[in-house]
Amino acid sequence: MVKVVKWGNSLAIRFPKEIVDILQLKAGQQIDIRRADLDTGKKKKPLSRAIRARLRKYEGKLPPGWKIG
Repeated sequence: MVKVVKWGNSLAIRFPKEIVDILQLKAGQQIDIRRADLDTGKKKKPLSRAIRARLRKYEGKLPPGWKIG
């Protein structure tokens, strides 16, 4: 489960350690977050080979209820 917390005048999203480790997230890194069922009509930029390989390594090993789309 992801937790939304107050951070100054903004909101922040807190990811569980398992997800941070799986995606190798770092402080200050920018990420795009979208609803999986929301079609914006925009073409998605293909993931780099390195990112695809990193995600493939964890295929089927995400915590229950988590999906990478």
